Amino acid sequence: MVLKDASGAPLVEKKAEWNGHSTNPGLLAMEEDKHPEKPLDERVATACSDKDTVAAFEDAAKTNPYDVKPVFRTHPHRWDLLVKEHNPETFGCTTCHGGEGSQTKGVMHRKFRHGEDDHDWNDPLTDEVTVMGKKYKGAFMQAKCDKCHYQEYTLADAPLLSKGKKLFTDVGCWGCHPIEGYNDLAKRGPTLTNIASKTAQGWAHTWISYPKGWRPATRMPNFWPGAVDPLAVPHPEGQSAEQVLATQQKLREQEVSAIVAYLWSNSEKAPLLVSAAPKGDPARGKEIFESVGCKGCHVAEKGSTARRSEGSSERDYAPNLWNVADKAKPEWIYSWVKNPKAMWPETKMPDLRLKDAEAADVTAYLLTLKSDQSYPEPKYGAGEQDRLAAQGKDLIAKYGCFGCHNIKGFENAQKIGTELTEHGIKAKELLDFGDVQYFTEDPRHRQTYVNWVWQKLHVPRTFAYERVETKMPQFDFTDDESLAILTFLKGQIGERPDAQYLTGQTEQQAAVFKGERLVFWNGCRNCHVVEKRGGKIRDQFNEDNQSFAPPVLTGEGAKVQPHWLFGFLKGPFDLRPWLTLRMPTFHFTDQDATDLVHYFAASSSKSFPYLTAEAPQLTGDRLKQTEGLFAELQCTKCHVVGQLRPNQDPGSAAPNFLLAKERLRPDWIPIWLKNPQALLDGTRMPSFWDFSDEAHPTSPSKAFDGDARRQIDALRDYLMHLELKQVPPPKTAMRDVNSHG
Repeated sequence: MVLKDASGAPLVEKKAEWNGHSTNPGLLAMEEDKHPEKPLDERVATACSDKDTVAAFEDAAKTNPYDVKPVFRTHPHRWDLLVKEHNPETFGCTTCHGGEGSQTKGVMHRKFRHGEDDHDWNDPLTDEVTVMGKKYKGAFMQAKCDKCHYQEYTLADAPLLSKGKKLFTDVGCWGCHPIEGYNDLAKRGPTLTNIASKTAQGWAHTWISYPKGWRPATRMPNFWPGAVDPLAVPHPEGQSAEQVLATQQKLREQEVSAIVAYLWSNSEKAPLLVSAAPKGDPARGKEIFESVGCKGCHVAEKGSTARRSEGSSERDYAPNLWNVADKAKPEWIYSWVKNPKAMWPETKMPDLRLKDAEAADVTAYLLTLKSDQSYPEPKYGAGEQDRLAAQGKDLIAKYGCFGCHNIKGFENAQKIGTELTEHGIKAKELLDFGDVQYFTEDPRHRQTYVNWVWQKLHVPRTFAYERVETKMPQFDFTDDESLAILTFLKGQIGERPDAQYLTGQTEQQAAVFKGERLVFWNGCRNCHVVEKRGGKIRDQFNEDNQSFAPPVLTGEGAKVQPHWLFGFLKGPFDLRPWLTLRMPTFHFTDQDATDLVHYFAASSSKSFPYLTAEAPQLTGDRLKQTEGLFAELQCTKCHVVGQLRPNQDPGSAAPNFLLAKERLRPDWIPIWLKNPQALLDGTRMPSFWDFSDEAHPTSPSKAFDGDARRQIDALRDYLMHLELKQVPPPKTAMRDVNSHG
């Protein structure tokens, strides 16, 4: 098969003189005709994105893509990712692909690739990376996205980077490691300032010793990995694995005892609401737990993977509560479920506004969730607790426990980890490979940046040797998790391009990026579908009762008025009081609530602040016709007006019409009425009008001379001024209701 370009010239592979592009005489001649004043490099860049030039490539690829040599294949995301967002005339090629832009000799030949192991190029080509002998395609190309897209949490074309960024945030790496952009986040773990009010020393000893042994999907790492796996630490010469394990277990026992002693010696009294939990009904408590929204974040079944973090499917978003009664005291549980923020102001857990009786019932249910494991309390001799506490203080400082937890006595302590802002360009000569056998066997080819990071993420203590003690705990990252974090770290180069290349420079982009952080941090997608992602809790509702699930928030900014949304975020109330599921109170600050409102508006390309749009008041014949249409369409057969009608099925109830004038944007209502399915796939709301022919839409009603647009506009105006006394009863059932999507 002979490929030809748009000018008819055969395509012949030839080394390009700029950025490694392949060109041919016909292509260059065509570009010369188009842009004779441009130098060769600019003409080649234009050729890569010119529609006429690549037409021949596309035709050939459609016929048989495997007949097209890789050098002639077009960019896999040419129009959306390349031309639209990263035009080569502006960004070039090395910005994303790496390499040296002016050096093209032998680029397309394997032995002159200037890839990851090239010792002469500062910025190798990033098409693949070898990690511990295994090749990964495209990982480091995604890493390069972060220098311009550093404010974004989710990049559609960089899923590995996005996962690494979320996982880095989720497990709290920044608690120990200073890094630009992450130093203002709240601590990742719970406060320990009043731990004695929450749990017993015996449980704390078990937990700190090996967190994953008690909760396998926890984020908290293991600070004594050698006590679980002797291969996780170096072996002193002459010692067997059994000896190392015994030594490490003894060390763990001593150090954990000291840390627990310090925490209890310095524990303050928690602001408990009760001294003893009131009695409740466990059966009612379970029903409340499963219906009000707790399962959006929590599960209560051993081994369940239903509520995992957005950053990793390996880790729970919030604690699995199947054995919570082993851990927490009854009075603490009651106080916590009543008002989490009062117990720990920085907690992410919202307030479900439980009544006293509901909180008592939930507490009674949670107290049934326990295992048969025992937790022996420590016994101290005279002065022993004080002695251990002094050692514990030193150990907390050594391991940096305060990076994730508030601990009395460490309010001003500095992070103990390496600065990561420029870690992606760290020379391998600055990394200590220790005595790890894999690296010492072949230092030239194995001692690389990526291998060091990979090993550090998997088994960090293996780098220790006689003169160097390592402190990083073991997170038990999977290979997928390690590759994601490695990709994120490789993108930390400590510099940013000029503002013209950065995302987040427009007000709309900045609002979206800031809002995405808040949505991620507060777990909004556990319950809601937000901009087409999330809604985990919906898996507990079958297809027939999705109306009981939390609302889909995709397009929310186009739907609701900002001042209403701000008020709702600050003080949620029951939009559908006939349902048990409820929007909790997050106690957002004014700034956070404003940022979320701006986020939804920006995501829907709506202006912010919002300028109120008044709908015309209906009078006379227009009002009379609209009332007739409203009754004819039987709107109140599903929609609530104030409260449920007698004997109305809650499962069939639709949103309250009386909230429309304060809640909905007037310009959204006609769009929704024209085709509800287009805005919310699967909605039970029918479309009464057929707009398949936009020029001549049809209506089943004769109101307003059968004019569909006039009918819809009239209904909008009616809803925006609706009062309870105005609502007419529904007429008999309509026919020919259009339900097209």
